[in-house]
Amino acid sequence: MRTAAGTGAEQIRLLRSAEVRTFTVEGTLQRCWDFPALPDNGEVDDGEAGGLPPIFMVHGFRGDHHGLLRIVEALPRHRVLVPDLPGFGSAEPLPGAHDVDAYAGFVAAALDGGLPGLGPDTVLLGHSFGSIIASRVAAEHPGLISELVLVNPICEPAL
Repeated sequence: MRTAAGTGAEQIRLLRSAEVRTFTVEGTLQRCWDFPALPDNGEVDDGEAGGLPPIFMVHGFRGDHHGLLRIVEALPRHRVLVPDLPGFGSAEPLPGAHDVDAYAGFVAAALDGGLPGLGPDTVLLGHSFGSIIASRVAAEHPGLISELVLVNPICEPAL
């Protein structure tokens, strides 16, 4: 079992480890944690795990990939990919403005060849601020994903 720092004093016990994949977007180095699917026996699968689709997760505004680890652990039969958004965590900032358009472009680039093994069966999940980004990607690039999941979506301006 692996552990990763949680928010505050708690620690999250991970049943699986991730391969940290790097890729470039607009000349910047980006990182994504790629958790392979686990079959029922707990051993690492080849990523297919009974044909379940991969899930690509987008974190919220004040977080990084760590904030989604509890959801990752609740989905052991899926391959789950969780990047740090550019300028968050260990990801380099993008050139220019960091806004919904830029982040949506980053996600679309990751889904459209930036990361191996993703295709139109990929499920896109956005949490909080990530729900705005995921919604934009789904609206502008519907062929990149099969389903959109919004967790605690932002529906109105925060103020």
